[in-house]
Amino acid sequence: MTFLAPWQAITAAAIALPILAILYMLKLRRRPVVVSTTAFWEQAIRDLEVNVPLRWIRPSWLLLLQALALALLVLALGRPAVGTPLGSGDQLIILLDRSASMRAHDADGATRFETAKANLDDRLARLARSGFAGDVTIIAFASSASRVVGPTSDLRLARDTLARLEPTDETGAPDAAFALARALLAEQPEDAAPTARVIFASDHYPRAALASPAPLTFERVGPRLPDDATAPELDNVGIVTLTARRTFDDPGVVRLFARLVSAGDRQRTVPLILRADGVEIERRAVAVPPTTPDSPGGAAINFELTRTEPGVLTLEIDRADALDADNRAAVVVRGASRPALVLVQPTDDTPASEGGWILVEVLRELHPRALVSMSLDRFNTLGSQAWTEADAVVFLSCAPSALPARPTLTFGSLPPAPGLTARARPDELAGFVRWSREHPLLRGVSLDAVRFRGGSVFELASAPAWTSLADAPRGPMLIAGEAGAHRHIAIGFDLADTNWPVHVSFPLFIANAIDWLTLSGDAAAGGSFRAGEPVELDAPGIAPTDQPLRITRLDDGATTDARATRIGARIALGTFPSAGVYEFANTRVRFAINVASEPETLISTSPAPADSPGSPTSERTSATDEPREVWHWFVLAATILASAEWLLYAWRMRV
Repeated sequence: MTFLAPWQAITAAAIALPILAILYMLKLRRRPVVVSTTAFWEQAIRDLEVNVPLRWIRPSWLLLLQALALALLVLALGRPAVGTPLGSGDQLIILLDRSASMRAHDADGATRFETAKANLDDRLARLARSGFAGDVTIIAFASSASRVVGPTSDLRLARDTLARLEPTDETGAPDAAFALARALLAEQPEDAAPTARVIFASDHYPRAALASPAPLTFERVGPRLPDDATAPELDNVGIVTLTARRTFDDPGVVRLFARLVSAGDRQRTVPLILRADGVEIERRAVAVPPTTPDSPGGAAINFELTRTEPGVLTLEIDRADALDADNRAAVVVRGASRPALVLVQPTDDTPASEGGWILVEVLRELHPRALVSMSLDRFNTLGSQAWTEADAVVFLSCAPSALPARPTLTFGSLPPAPGLTARARPDELAGFVRWSREHPLLRGVSLDAVRFRGGSVFELASAPAWTSLADAPRGPMLIAGEAGAHRHIAIGFDLADTNWPVHVSFPLFIANAIDWLTLSGDAAAGGSFRAGEPVELDAPGIAPTDQPLRITRLDDGATTDARATRIGARIALGTFPSAGVYEFANTRVRFAINVASEPETLISTSPAPADSPGSPTSERTSATDEPREVWHWFVLAATILASAEWLLYAWRMRV
């Protein structure tokens, strides 16, 4: 047992107990009365003796009961507590959720993050009063986890660090937090393994908690539970998807696609505002269906606008709800552009095969800014002059002596890339047995019916920068990679030896390939990133340096420094935890960060399942990590003793 407020008990004892003793030592002065005899007044004579001020207190059952009752009340003022298993050398690990849903405002007006911090601070304060001398570690997590303080025995430092933490707009990833906690406990020597406790503060109970490295207490925040019919209805509608794309037919037209999700139990109609560079261009009301146990309520919206210049398109839900961060999303749209292409053939003549003719027609249908055709000899003779103005080079049944400093697409030949080799295939009919459907090159492309003869199988063992995207029975036949900071694609068979050009998947593949090679798909589309996601930009005007780059958040003018790293043709800036539109200092290069997370928009809370670590019986007030106060038992005992003293006094005073 320990006392959480020992000085209160000491002060009360120093005052109350002497007063009780003095009351028993001092008696009232009596008025003298003349009587005929003292034979009947022996008791009164004995009472007169206590008028001596220095007389010792006589033993009395009443005094004993009163002293015990008073002592119990004094001890109750000291806030006695029991059940603190953590001792010196033990560890308390706190996992605090900083994801976007923790910004949600509940019925009391406070955010869930504020509530979680207050609860954790109260726990640390209780541990400090109980004399806990072990180590405390605080791990904050959202899309990633980091140890913000500890292990430390300085509880004041832990509380101060906790007070400075702020939520993010990122998607929660509790697995990373539990992995970090396990790694922290694994660092302890086996011969001195401490007693450890884990507190998980969040609005959702994750699967990762089932593999907690130590006994778990789930500090759930947020009032809403799936089976709580009395809880207030959740009111939150958020933008979980926002993409923009220019069409190939008319690059001046921007098509915007958005998806909204509602966390509520009934349909809500919300006003949407579309802005371009801060200027409102369209307003629309959208009905969003309710969320059901089977699926979240969602609504899809499409916008189309004519815009050739670059800029920022912002979509905003013009209403207040529980979570403000997902009410706004933005995309950065670059100016309309069309690629300039160079087609290289073995001779100056037009393509001799039907497949070659189809390739030329498909390239023209992409409406390139320029399409120049030349022979391989002329291409090698002109050198860099042949491709200076080109965005990509297509080689048909031939390959250059050296890869140009431009993206390339090669049919039926081996690109002269370092380490890349090929072996001839037998002249037999074959098809693809595997292809990467998730790769951008093959998005929407089916290769089931494609057949080809001969060709070459690529050998990638000595070319780690290249990846196989489609394999025939004898090996890779369609590969992609990077060389010289540019992307390249190679197909192992000639278009004269395949039926692919007559299938609908061929023009889709060519369109995907030109997009992927020239980054025009990324440039034409609205660029945005999810909070906590690594930011990679095609920013030719910004060169990585040893000095950090100053970046401004246009929403509020806040600035931050980031280091740029070159990755191929792009620069990487790391992650950004807050949603908004950012701009490089002294430039017009911008990028958008959005919440764009369905799990965070669906802000309903979840309890711990029964019979699991952190089950409802150990939520919020568990005795596994803090003392349990028992002062009310002391008050009850004092009341019983006071009642017994009164009964004894009444019995002695009976007539």
